Amino acid sequence: MAALAWVFLGLLAGLLVGVLVGRRWWGAGRTAKGAAVAAPGGLRLLSDQSLEWLRRSHGALGVWALEAEGSAPAPGASGLRSLADPGSLSPERAETVAFRLEQVRRQTQGGVERLEFGSLLYETAEGAVAAMLLPAGAPTLAIERAREDAIVLLDGLARHGALQRGPEGESRRQESVASIGLRLAYQVERLLEGEAAVAVAGPSGVRIVGVSGRGDPRLMRADIDPDSTIARVATGAPAPPDGVEDPLRAEVGDRRHPSGRCRLLPVMSGPRPVGAVAVWLPGRSAPEAALAAVREAIRAAGPRLEDAVAYQERELEAASDPLTGLANRRGLDATMSRFGGERGTLVCVDLDRFKLLNDTLGHAAGDAALVHVARILREHVRHGDVAARVGGEEFALWLPLARLEEGVRVAVRVRERLVGSRWRWQDRAWPLTASFGVSSCPETTRDHKNLLAQADAALYAAKGAGRDRVEVAERVPG
Repeated sequence: MAALAWVFLGLLAGLLVGVLVGRRWWGAGRTAKGAAVAAPGGLRLLSDQSLEWLRRSHGALGVWALEAEGSAPAPGASGLRSLADPGSLSPERAETVAFRLEQVRRQTQGGVERLEFGSLLYETAEGAVAAMLLPAGAPTLAIERAREDAIVLLDGLARHGALQRGPEGESRRQESVASIGLRLAYQVERLLEGEAAVAVAGPSGVRIVGVSGRGDPRLMRADIDPDSTIARVATGAPAPPDGVEDPLRAEVGDRRHPSGRCRLLPVMSGPRPVGAVAVWLPGRSAPEAALAAVREAIRAAGPRLEDAVAYQERELEAASDPLTGLANRRGLDATMSRFGGERGTLVCVDLDRFKLLNDTLGHAAGDAALVHVARILREHVRHGDVAARVGGEEFALWLPLARLEEGVRVAVRVRERLVGSRWRWQDRAWPLTASFGVSSCPETTRDHKNLLAQADAALYAAKGAGRDRVEVAERVPG
């Protein structure tokens, strides 16, 4: 069944990409029961039959395909297609899943979450999400097989968003690294008739950011071995004139290795190396005219890729705390502002007697203590949760979809973990404790904009009651 699924989904992804290149928009809609959604003119890109086949092949309770933001055909359209088994999944639970996918669409990697009514697995790329909900208790092997098929479905969604926008379609906003990489990979494949991959060098290493239609979609976003040939070319080394057998050495399990030698072409922005393009040619050589067109496409893409990488890094830095690596206040506010569901819990955390620690042990010790607290917070967040440092010694945990009781349990576990960590600075023991305030929507407020003020008030009540404790905001009457 798994092999058959790969064959079918490969054809589905290819058909999806082929149709999308020739059309402007695809149908957008949102339904918990799988009602058909058609594009203008009656075009149907993901039929109910296709989604139902995928759902049944894995025994899933539902399948979701969430299009990248900016690709929906009209303001307010979600770009979400779904098909769920109405006999096994209620509309309310389907809506819970849909909301959860909106929360994870900006993540850079997929995940698996154990919900009370099943195991939700999802893969993300540039705002697109492909997901399946398997029954509770599904074995690991079944989850991994379903994730493989979700990657194939995601590939079609991600390519659609990147290919449809085009440079002129992104004039009002910064192009993404992946949108440039995907378009360049497709240009190279079309000109040379060989599968292509685009790698970009960034501060964190070399990564694949574009794979053409004939390539292995699992390579998308793969980190590349710094000793591989393509990584060396992407960072400024000369390309081997005769090509190489396996230039990638990417950390992708069971990936398909193309046959034949691979030609590597550097991507430059002026004198600066930006990345490299790998193309597996069907023959030993390519027409010079086609190679000239490819070089021109690469030359045009180089400065845009450099700008996109720099923008991506600036956005990441602007939303991150440089000391702890957690989200900062801006990052937390941005995440909470996207909250559109009925449920979510906020936990505010403040280290007790932090000024005394700084005055006694010095600011270097204070910084080390903050990093220690950040590490503990990371241990207690799931995919989609956000841990943030919002002030000097102030932290927060945002838990979308979590009930008030769940947030209280998380706060209690963090408090106990902090107390039990027995932190030391230069062989001197220092007891670290913190005060916690918890608020939740809808239990303590009907408006999520009030969550921060309520959690802060509860936190200061904990301080006033003796510190090292968890306090909860007052519940909404009734």
